[in-house]
Amino acid sequence: MSEPEQRQSHLRLRPGAAVYEISSDEVQISFPNYTVTFTSPVVTAGVLAILAAVGSGAERSEVVPPAAAAADLDPAVIEYLIESLLGSSCLALGRPEVTGPLHEFHAYVSDSPDDLADRLAAARCVLLQPAGDPGGLADALRGLDLRVDIVEAAPGAATAPIIGALAEALESSTVLGCWNLPYRSPFARQVNELALAGTVPVLFGSCEGVVGRVGPFVIPQNTACLECLNQRLLTHAGGPELRAYQQYRLHNDEVVPPVWPMHPLFVRAVAGLFAVELLEVAIGRPSVTSGGFVEYRIGDGAAERHSVVRVPGCNACRPQSPRRVAWDVRLPAPAVKGAAE
Repeated sequence: MSEPEQRQSHLRLRPGAAVYEISSDEVQISFPNYTVTFTSPVVTAGVLAILAAVGSGAERSEVVPPAAAAADLDPAVIEYLIESLLGSSCLALGRPEVTGPLHEFHAYVSDSPDDLADRLAAARCVLLQPAGDPGGLADALRGLDLRVDIVEAAPGAATAPIIGALAEALESSTVLGCWNLPYRSPFARQVNELALAGTVPVLFGSCEGVVGRVGPFVIPQNTACLECLNQRLLTHAGGPELRAYQQYRLHNDEVVPPVWPMHPLFVRAVAGLFAVELLEVAIGRPSVTSGGFVEYRIGDGAAERHSVVRVPGCNACRPQSPRRVAWDVRLPAPAVKGAAE
């Protein structure tokens, strides 16, 4: 049997399980977020026998015979109950080969824990952030076995060399994280354009005063970009706000903008949420920030997701098409000479 086949036949009880034998005709398997109840004497006996045979993990072929003998049931019934335990997320397939909090969590939520180590090994993340690591983001990511190349941007520094270093780092990366650059800054716009010019997706996140945002996750040629988000946010802005936006960009053109005031504990909290999302997209799991962003406000105690659709004619993610020919232009047909001529 090949190694992939062995993994698919290895049964394990998901981490966090607590087994409660209520009576001879009821057994419960409780997890942090759900509880599964099995009833009837036959099912209860079969489930308990299966769990005893699985132990810390066992091959399916090694579970069925002893469980059938212990519960005095037909092996076909045991096979049926194993499928019920798999379908109700009590058991899972695969042998967890790497230990640690992240791998244990993945073994809890995933049907196949084995591929997490492979996905982490294949991921190449580039993280752009202000100098000084606000929020401790780099250390948090390194603690998750994720390979991260750090590019720091000191406020007031010229952006051209940083963009050049970032472009070089992206040549061997699978995802880019852009942390704590004001979304409206010209520097963030340059990062957005750099990502759109290639194939590497980018996740934006920032703390700006009392507001923290995670997302959008920009997939080139697929989702709305950061400039689409900025234009949507300015949809209901008045004249003074628009002028302030333009002046901000003029005053911070070609330089790294200063980091805005933020609560030190709030920025650490948002940085942690940003790290979770960056890890999810790095290992190819579904992203809640694709086509949107999640906004947090200090003091509100709530998170709100906002969808962002692409802006028609966006200068960043929608290349301008050639001007259309006016409808009143007449193009005469070419004259065709007859055969006699």
